Amino acid sequence: MRFDKIDAPAFGPLQDSLELAPGMNVIYGPNEAGKSSWHAALYTGLCGIPRGRGHSKALRDFTERHKPWDTRAWEVNAVITLADGRRVELRHDLANRLSSARDTNIARRDYTNEIRHDGAPDGSRWLGLNRQTFLSTACVRQADVLGILNDPAMLQDDMQRAAATAGANSTAAAALLRLEKYRREQVGSQQAPTRPLRRSQAEVRKTQALLSEAKEKHAEYLSRREEVERLEQEVQNAQSSVDAMHAALAEADAAAAQERLRKIKRLSKLFPEGAPHPSPERDSLAEQVATALDRWRSLPELVEPEGETVQEYQTWIEDSERRLAAHQAAVAESEATEARERHSRALELTMLFPDGHPPRTSADEERFAERVRRVLSDFESMRTPSEPVGRTAAEIEEELRAFDTKVNASRTAGARIRLPMLLLSGLTIAGGLVLALLLPDLLMAGVGIIAAGVIGGLISLLLTRPRAQDQLIVDISRQGILQRLNSRREEEYRYEDALHQQSDARSRLLEVAQECDSRTSDQQSGVQILHDWLLAWESFLKRRDDLAPKWDQLQGLLGEDALDDLEVEALHLEEEATRLVSLADIGVLTEARRADITREQLASMERTTNGNIRNWEREQSKRSSDDEEYERTRKETAAAEDRLRKAGEAIGVTGHDVDEVVTTLEEWQSSRARTLAEAKERMDRWDELQNLIAGQSLEEVVNEVESLEQEALESASKVRADVLASTRAQQPTAAELDALIGEANDTQLEHTRASGELSEFARRLPSVPDAEEALADAERIHERLASLDSTLERTIGFLKDAQERVHQDIAPILRQTVLEWLPEVTDGRYVDCRVNPQSLAVDLSGADKRWRNAALLSRGTAEQVYLLLRLALAQHLTREEPCPLILDDAVAACDVQRKQVVLDTLLAISETQDVQVVLFTHEEDVRDWARNRLSSPAHLLRELDRIPSVRD
Repeated sequence: MRFDKIDAPAFGPLQDSLELAPGMNVIYGPNEAGKSSWHAALYTGLCGIPRGRGHSKALRDFTERHKPWDTRAWEVNAVITLADGRRVELRHDLANRLSSARDTNIARRDYTNEIRHDGAPDGSRWLGLNRQTFLSTACVRQADVLGILNDPAMLQDDMQRAAATAGANSTAAAALLRLEKYRREQVGSQQAPTRPLRRSQAEVRKTQALLSEAKEKHAEYLSRREEVERLEQEVQNAQSSVDAMHAALAEADAAAAQERLRKIKRLSKLFPEGAPHPSPERDSLAEQVATALDRWRSLPELVEPEGETVQEYQTWIEDSERRLAAHQAAVAESEATEARERHSRALELTMLFPDGHPPRTSADEERFAERVRRVLSDFESMRTPSEPVGRTAAEIEEELRAFDTKVNASRTAGARIRLPMLLLSGLTIAGGLVLALLLPDLLMAGVGIIAAGVIGGLISLLLTRPRAQDQLIVDISRQGILQRLNSRREEEYRYEDALHQQSDARSRLLEVAQECDSRTSDQQSGVQILHDWLLAWESFLKRRDDLAPKWDQLQGLLGEDALDDLEVEALHLEEEATRLVSLADIGVLTEARRADITREQLASMERTTNGNIRNWEREQSKRSSDDEEYERTRKETAAAEDRLRKAGEAIGVTGHDVDEVVTTLEEWQSSRARTLAEAKERMDRWDELQNLIAGQSLEEVVNEVESLEQEALESASKVRADVLASTRAQQPTAAELDALIGEANDTQLEHTRASGELSEFARRLPSVPDAEEALADAERIHERLASLDSTLERTIGFLKDAQERVHQDIAPILRQTVLEWLPEVTDGRYVDCRVNPQSLAVDLSGADKRWRNAALLSRGTAEQVYLLLRLALAQHLTREEPCPLILDDAVAACDVQRKQVVLDTLLAISETQDVQVVLFTHEEDVRDWARNRLSSPAHLLRELDRIPSVRD
């Protein structure tokens, strides 16, 4: 496989296309030239992005980095050529999540479903990889190797995942594909709605639902049948209740008719002569008497009002209003005067602050003043240091060197004497040994000579060895010289430090003085300038502190107002005072001015005065109403008395005392009322008799009573005695009987309806045994498919274990591939390697045969080794297709020599193994290498320009 062209109409900052050569491609460009964006475009053009549920953080980061900023479009396309000659165009509309893979020939064959992975076409599937394992092997992002060194487990996880999922050359992998295809088509998964397992599960749920529905329908049928039986019993009970109530009412009607007959007979005896005479009608005289008495009795008691009059209340109100208006005018005059004085005082204070604010000091000025004080204090407290007297440290050092030379010379002289004496003693001992060994007769003499030689050697050692007392004296003398030397050095250091501090103080003084006055040239003038500046500063601070209370006073006068607002307020108060004075009474105003009350006192006076006025107005209104009521009552009393006298004259009563007239009229009215009541009672009895007879004769009434009694006996015979007795005790009415008959009819209708519905429901009732049999069949089918799925799952697991073992066996192959390039890339430093079959970690060894973890070596070496491992994985974990290598700044950590070797290795891989290599770089030496080495048309050097104002 190789890239022919990558088209990025809208990808990150890119709006361009890039054509590539089949061999080695070096894409050079400075920072922000789009190299990393082109690298991501190549990867995305081949592999696309997944469309599964959810979005991983890596996908969100990728989208955030490479989605265009200024357009909604996001698109990348790639044209690749496969090993069998097919040329395929992969198009990815990332914004709308639409992707396709089609042949570029006329037929335009669609490969989208053939390479679909995680919901989107993935071109790395032709390599036996997927978009994750391709990124872990053949696609090296910028700084990706360095990131691996920071977290070694990241690379190990990627390589293990590639080894566990990418290989497809083994028999186990082919078997896995066939088993998974058979399982997918003949069994399916729980998420495949059209496959047998999911359909059988759905059939089980469906038959379970049908069985449950059949059982529910059967239970509902039994419930409905019970309801019909209950309604039938209620119909019977309702009819029995109707019969019992009808019998009870018939008995009640017969008893009422018998009672009516007795009343008719009793009242007929009161009128043997027929109808009575009618009662006299109420005449006009009786009406006149009754009206006169009613009017007199309804009169209220006549009471004359007492207390203050309406005019007195009015006088109090007017006097209070005049006093209040005078005090209001006096207070207004006082407030206008105060406002004018406040304005004048504020104007006077404002003149003290022409800048509109009090004198202020900034933090910089405060710090500079503190700096001036500190510099002056340091300079004035500075004292001229005294130069040390006596021998200098250099002289004392010379003395120490002379002392050491003298002591060493003395020791050297002792050593020169000791050496000959020891040599003579050794010769004496040797002579004694020769004499004792060669001449046994002279053994004793030889021993004596040996003893003499030993004694002589000891004596020479004792005589030439320095004594401890002498050594102590030498050490004390030397220590004294060292102490004097250290003391002198300390004095000279303090003197030089004092001189340095003095110089610094003068420099700081001159520097600060020049900041105050740039014309300062010497130390003396600088001191005077700083003193003058401090005096001016203290004067300024004193003026600021003196004006601060006046500023606070001004702010208190102004408040939230401006000075012009105070003047406007003063004019307004003066106008208001003039208006109030013009309305006030002069005499009362003079008295109010002398009182000199405050605004608070005026407010209290206003509340008191207004309260008094309201009370007086209420009392005034009440007294006026009382006067009107008294006059009205007096007139009504006179009219009622006149009406009484006229009524008395009408019945023949005269007299001057009104009470006597009232008594006479009441006695006449009572006598007439008794006569009328007797006549009315007799007429009421007659009317009652006529109502009872109702136009019938006595014989007809008797016949009606006998008929009702016979009907009551017949109705009672249809009902049980206990039911009749219970109903009779309830004393039912005809309305209750009508209601009961309506309820009985409703119950009958409900029973008829329920019976019909039960018959219809029974006709449509499903069979429970049939539903149970259908469920058993569905469960048997589902169990068979589930068993088959379990068997296939275990078989696939066994094959995957075998495939994992095959993948572990790839480690020696990877080792051999890495060893092809390792010695040359590492300049012969490392000649052997091994790959851990569990973690794929790499160990290296050199000529010393000592193994070292590659991840713990230098950054450049580690990146080179793991780059070789990635190249080996890309070579051996793919199918027949050669895997292109996409590298972004993969040689950035190499030195110049190794960089050339790595580039030569990549070129050799490209030429010998027919592998396309795309290397992105910003390094000029890599560009220069490409200019010299990539002269063949099969290779390409492309130089990019910087993209303005985009992210790379």
